[in-house]
Amino acid sequence: MISQKRPESLKARLANPRVLVTEGLAAMRARASFGLVVVLVDLALYNAVQLVYFFRAGHYPDFRLFWNAARLILAHGPGAVFAVQAGAPYPTMIDPPLIAWLVMPLAILPFPVAFGIWIAASALAIAWAAWLCGAGWRGVLSGFALFPVFDALGSGQVAPLLLLAVVWAVRLADGGRWAAAGLLLALLSVKPQMGVLLPIVLLASGRWRIVVAAAGAGAVVGALTLASLGVSGMHAWLVALSSSGSDPYFQRWSFIPLVGTTGWYPAVVLVALLVGIGARRWRHDLLLVIGLGLTGSLLINHYLTPQDFVMLLLPVWALVRLGPRAAFLGGVLWVGAWLCLWVPPATVAAEALVVVALALPLERLHVLPAPSPRVETGGIPAR
Repeated sequence: MISQKRPESLKARLANPRVLVTEGLAAMRARASFGLVVVLVDLALYNAVQLVYFFRAGHYPDFRLFWNAARLILAHGPGAVFAVQAGAPYPTMIDPPLIAWLVMPLAILPFPVAFGIWIAASALAIAWAAWLCGAGWRGVLSGFALFPVFDALGSGQVAPLLLLAVVWAVRLADGGRWAAAGLLLALLSVKPQMGVLLPIVLLASGRWRIVVAAAGAGAVVGALTLASLGVSGMHAWLVALSSSGSDPYFQRWSFIPLVGTTGWYPAVVLVALLVGIGARRWRHDLLLVIGLGLTGSLLINHYLTPQDFVMLLLPVWALVRLGPRAAFLGGVLWVGAWLCLWVPPATVAAEALVVVALALPLERLHVLPAPSPRVETGGIPAR
């Protein structure tokens, strides 16, 4: 009986090519999904091994600058945050004083202990952010497989913690707590280049209350910074920032190598316009709106490091949850972020592709799904 039914079943499938195509595509998707997991596991393990070698090599992490600056504040007051740090690869920290204020609780601990806590908190932030986005264990794996995450963990940069803060802000806004969401987004004043276009996408999507709350909190941080540094201290800090911003290394991930300094200005206007249009089109999905703002912010900046591209995980996770076509676009962005150290133009191209794709009505060409009003605010699955 069994040997007789098999030919009949095969004949039935051969008689209907559409069935064969459907079954073939399903088999390919299953194998592609398994292959993707294997690749992500391999890259995550590679990053873990490289992290061990990185620590054993005794590199001077950026976190030590933050930790030293916090200890200077504890010993000499807030005005000493930019004092010269002997033995450091850079004469002083150039990040906003807020990062040193946040690190002060760890400054009372020995550096190895403080750095270990910081790394553990950063790794937890990556996993937690992926989970809050509804990306599941594959999202967690994609985070730890990304090269900028390895770089951020090894250097002790703040990007993983900022990623969690932004995702958490989306969750709070999704629950109607816009003031708390604005306070969390104000933490981006630690690295303002990461979110410079967020006000545009939030206003374009009709969420002006979050902008007001974030601006109020940012104004308080700015006033405290001025009060702690004084006018002369602020001037010295801004001079140090301007000299660093002209370094060609930090401009590798901007439009400047492609269009020059003069062409950069119209490029910024064009990107700002596109993210505003995209945010209006996808306004019912706050996670994607924020992801678009982060992508555009990184695209227009000319002072970036590889660790900053940790923030691209948010738009990647936001796109993946929209279905196969959007997931492919998210995959392109993930690959562009992974290649940031070796092929900066690939990173810029991937970011530009996402900005353009979300701004234009490409659903008519079946490139992306149509924006759906069914996702009312944040679009993050409840957990």
